[in-house]
Amino acid sequence: MQVTYAYPAMASPITGSTAKDYYAQVERDAKELLQRTEAAAPPTDDIDVEWLGVPGNAAEVLITASRGAALLVVGSRGLGGFRGLVMGSVSSQCVHHSHCPVLVVREEH
Repeated sequence: MQVTYAYPAMASPITGSTAKDYYAQVERDAKELLQRTEAAAPPTDDIDVEWLGVPGNAAEVLITASRGAALLVVGSRGLGGFRGLVMGSVSSQCVHHSHCPVLVVREEH
């Protein structure tokens, strides 16, 4: 099983700059988030879990990760104007373009 966290690879989506200091901080933050998440996760003694931090667009990273997978599980923050009514853009992209079945887990209200 893989747990994949996609984090931004660019400092500015408008200019496309990849400022070294910014990127290094984003990468550190992503690694720390994965470590905290792994520490808080239930025991997985019988399951081999690979924890991955991958730079890039979240939808693209997850769709690529879905190749050869049996199931893709994504969250849905739904940060748009109709929060709670529709899926977020990343989960929607995954549902429509994934290479395997997708389970969207919504946050409880």
